[in-house]
Amino acid sequence: MVLTTGVLIIYTLIHFCQVVGGNENHATGYIGHSVILSSGVDPAWKPVTIRWSIYPNKTYIATWQGGKFQNKGGNYQGRLQLDSITGNLEIKNLNANDGIKYTVTLYNGALAEQQNHVTLTVREKFRAPSINVTFSTLKGGVCTVSLHCTSEDNVTLSWKPELGFSGHVLSGRPNLSSSEAVLWTSFSPNRDVTFNCTASDGVITDILPYKVKCQEDGCPSCSPCITILVLLIIVIILVCACQNQGKISSCVRSASDSIRRYFQDLFPGTEGGHSQQARPT
Repeated sequence: MVLTTGVLIIYTLIHFCQVVGGNENHATGYIGHSVILSSGVDPAWKPVTIRWSIYPNKTYIATWQGGKFQNKGGNYQGRLQLDSITGNLEIKNLNANDGIKYTVTLYNGALAEQQNHVTLTVREKFRAPSINVTFSTLKGGVCTVSLHCTSEDNVTLSWKPELGFSGHVLSGRPNLSSSEAVLWTSFSPNRDVTFNCTASDGVITDILPYKVKCQEDGCPSCSPCITILVLLIIVIILVCACQNQGKISSCVRSASDSIRRYFQDLFPGTEGGHSQQARPT
């Protein structure tokens, strides 16, 4: 009797020593997105049985046993994927009700047990930041532009130019406690350059591109346009001369007004002098 009791005590102690874990972990997910809950187990541990459960009464929602995966949770049906090597659980298409505490219990070939907990927080994804042009000019053959990226959510913002950009860039956060980032850049005109505002809350990162256009005065590639314009004027004058003999001067003025209106529609803001030529779009 004593011997039997001793064996049971030793077996219980051995089993207790084999039970590892009980770690409390946290994860953050976003409504409509996916999240991976880590089992916290070393892959070298080689689990043969994995059970993910919710609530204190251990309602199993996903299990891996005997080489088979079972998705048992009604509200989770079709939204779970279990990694049989790491024990990690992926939950897809998150909703607000998924924000609860999860428990994972794993067994290896030696029947050693490991149990960990993950508390999942589910929230709305942060809104896309907004970008404004605060300064834009073309002077001395150099475009100088300032961009301001802001967010209404608690995110970290930063600026980065497109790959291969060779102009000058200065960027930073004027106030480290607010969600804003400012960029100053200068580059040669007659080209488009894309700058990327990156927003991150530490879990998800979004990149918002913004294209800046800078065009020199005049139309560098408009010689065919000028030729067509001259021919158009000549045609209008000849037509007027044929239809309204003796009223050539009036016809020329009418043609001139038509051409002026054409250019105002083609290049808005040209009337009364040249407008600012660095136009972000």
